[in-house]
Amino acid sequence: MLSAFLAFVATADVRVVFADEIEFELQTEIAASTAFARDALQKSELSIKPRFDLRFSGGSKLTGIGFARNDFSERLEPGKLSNDVRSPQSSRIALGTHADIELRELYLDFEIGEIQIRLGKQQVVWGQADGLRVLDAINPLSYREFILSDLEDRRIPLWMVNAEVGIGSTMLQLLWITDQSYDEFPLDNAAFAFTAPQFRPAFNGQQPDRIRHLDKPNNWLTDSDVGLRLSAFTNGWDLTANYLYHFQDQPVLAIDHSTDTIVLSPTYRRTHLLGGSASKAMGDFVFRSEFGYSSHRYFTSLNKPNGIEETYEYSVVLGLDYSGITDLFISGQFFQSTVASNRAMLRTKNDKNISLLGRRDFANNTLSVEVLAIHNTNASDGLVQAELAYQLSSNLTLSIGADVFYGNSEGLFGQFDRRDRLSLKLEIGL
Repeated sequence: MLSAFLAFVATADVRVVFADEIEFELQTEIAASTAFARDALQKSELSIKPRFDLRFSGGSKLTGIGFARNDFSERLEPGKLSNDVRSPQSSRIALGTHADIELRELYLDFEIGEIQIRLGKQQVVWGQADGLRVLDAINPLSYREFILSDLEDRRIPLWMVNAEVGIGSTMLQLLWITDQSYDEFPLDNAAFAFTAPQFRPAFNGQQPDRIRHLDKPNNWLTDSDVGLRLSAFTNGWDLTANYLYHFQDQPVLAIDHSTDTIVLSPTYRRTHLLGGSASKAMGDFVFRSEFGYSSHRYFTSLNKPNGIEETYEYSVVLGLDYSGITDLFISGQFFQSTVASNRAMLRTKNDKNISLLGRRDFANNTLSVEVLAIHNTNASDGLVQAELAYQLSSNLTLSIGADVFYGNSEGLFGQFDRRDRLSLKLEIGL
């Protein structure tokens, strides 16, 4: 896809080019654990995100977004940088053990007749849910800081063809994704390495003897994903119908019992995702809903010969937003994921989460307070995030934050109960 993209841009009409916008986003952030242990400093990072927009004489537009980072603490990604789950076209480049650079996005917007096309490396967001993903399954995620950073920064952009065309009052979107990059998890010695049983299964109380090399799809044509979305606005409702044929972004761990040792083999499997979303504004309230059905979901099971349980999954998100008081925004969500079978699987049959987000602006929107709480009702664990942000000037923002985990160590959130932290962040736009 990268070579095809460069060839396409090279043949475009570039006789006149306008530099529409060139900007830089500088950010420095320090985050320290509240445990005050010897390795309490989780993050000491300086990053820069350059962006350019070029407009061509034919009406097309080229956008590029880069990213460079130096983390002096080396606790989030200690040691050698791994690109195992990324395609060669989306890999990061290590600059020593502390720094890395990557091309975040690079895409060309143009039209062919009535068809609007975005070609290149990009993010595509589906659905109405906020943070809890059902239909938002196009781009994989980086769990370098678990889910503490912004979702836009955690998504891994992919090389794809994204085309939209109007059909009457309906908009049809077609996606052809040729990038075999998947969810990125921290290594064992990282600050946010996953330790919960659903990610690190134990057998008779013992960890597996070894894990084989990741069996990852690598053919840009036969292993590509395809998606389709129909969207419409009718009687005050925003409605979508979605379909995605894709590989699960998280590998399933197959168990090899052919020898005296326990060997796990991470592998990726395909599934069909069908679903839709609906939202409507009703006075000071906005109702949001989203549902999805995955025809094939694969989980590690302790009583299967190959260690894999195949089932299907239903997921739903219901949300309600309120903005009836000036400078105040409140949002609540309920999320449930249900699998048809959980025989000795490393997850519950019905997984439920609730979230509550509150945000208040002060002093002519220069000062804001935001609190987000997510609670899993199955494991009784969760996460509370709070941030106080002050806009010192139009391009300078100072933020103070706190991230607090609670619950049992076997829960998704509770596994990080000793990773509570305080953070200080300065953002500069140029």
